[in-house]
Amino acid sequence: MVLVDSPPSIGQLAILGAGAADKLLVPIPTRAKGLDAMPGLQKATNLYRRLRRDLTVALYIPTLYDARRSHDREVLALLRENLSPMCEPVPQREAVWLDSNSAGEPVGIYAPGSPVHQDVQRLSGDVARALGLVWTA
Repeated sequence: MVLVDSPPSIGQLAILGAGAADKLLVPIPTRAKGLDAMPGLQKATNLYRRLRRDLTVALYIPTLYDARRSHDREVLALLRENLSPMCEPVPQREAVWLDSNSAGEPVGIYAPGSPVHQDVQRLSGDVARALGLVWTA
């Protein structure tokens, strides 16, 4: 299994990555920007499927989610209505991400057991299941 993290665009790198892929993992923000990106996302997916007919989206991953904001809750509901399969959203918890990045350490080393580490473990399990892999935390 190889994971290719391409830029969020329909540029050459994204097209090459999709051409080499069996399945796509698609992060999408739970903001107006995420909703605005849906037509382009559909266009890109259709383009990729012309290159690779058996290509599927293994999982849509809602990001930057803040359950305290009604806007984020509304966008998440719209994303769930229009995109499938979708995992639980990844909460926006910038401080630990930024601090662990500054320390040059993965979140699990920098802040083991923290809510951010728990988010990473949950998302890792969701991705593993979507890809048909066995997951043990």
